[in-house]
Amino acid sequence: MVDPYKSIHLIARELEARGFNAKPLSKDGKKYLEFTKGDIRWRSRTAYVDYPFVMQSLKLLSTHKDRAYDYVAEHGVAIAKTITVTSSSQIVWEDVSTISPLIVKPVDRGGSKGLTRNVTSNDELQTAIQNALTFSSQVLVQQQFEGQELRFTCINGRVQSAVLRSPASIKGDGKRSVEQLLKAENEARTKLNALLEYIQYPMLEGNLITRPLNLHDIVQQELVVQVAESTMISGGASVFDVLSDVDQSYLDIVENLVRSLDAQFLVVDILIADITKPANNENYIFLEFNTAPALKLYYGVRDGEQFDIVPLVTDMIVQRLQA
Repeated sequence: MVDPYKSIHLIARELEARGFNAKPLSKDGKKYLEFTKGDIRWRSRTAYVDYPFVMQSLKLLSTHKDRAYDYVAEHGVAIAKTITVTSSSQIVWEDVSTISPLIVKPVDRGGSKGLTRNVTSNDELQTAIQNALTFSSQVLVQQQFEGQELRFTCINGRVQSAVLRSPASIKGDGKRSVEQLLKAENEARTKLNALLEYIQYPMLEGNLITRPLNLHDIVQQELVVQVAESTMISGGASVFDVLSDVDQSYLDIVENLVRSLDAQFLVVDILIADITKPANNENYIFLEFNTAPALKLYYGVRDGEQFDIVPLVTDMIVQRLQA
């Protein structure tokens, strides 16, 4: 089934409104969209947007996490303790037990592919490594950092959006049970989905609930109970606009990185323990760069402050093509 709200299709809608023609193409088993307007021509994969204003060096940093970690560490940015493993190398629990729990992931995959969290034993470690090696020839074994995942989006060197990706949770009121709070959250999601065009929040039920719960327990007032681990909306997570809440020090870190890379458009993902406190090496770590984020994410924030990113990146595409 074709997702009409994939990034390339959102951009296609915007370009067609500006007089461009879009034609689907197929080459070597890969699908493309080609856009033309007079003498202007641009082609992109449909699986992701190959922006014409993103340098190849940035794409390499985005797709190879080990290179990104080296780069940001050289610029004074905090990273998790990391060990690189290949199919020909070995690592045992004694090598990493002092930094557990661990997170294991392929060096060059996104979208949580091949990723395993909360690794706390040698058996779990070996299984996680083998799983990650099915996606990449290199695997990163890292100290797991507990924090909130923020996506900073920079355009022309400035942070324009800071989105918090929060795993599914419920908040107690001292009166209702877990089951009642889940029902209330699902009702809120149903109302939200009626207002959103590009994103639909799944109901918190079945296999989306990945943590053990006693549905009849009363949740004490103000207590937040996390019911899943995924930071993807499809996995039950919610997204919020926190640009006005996050401490300025994180904006400075992101903008300094982006300017050092001379990036016109770049997403920087960071884990932060407390977004209201100034940055220090104990309070945050760098996660990854992204040069082709899912644009529909920006239209799914739950506080209603949608960042209208599609016209902005379309402007940048057209300006580059006309240059």
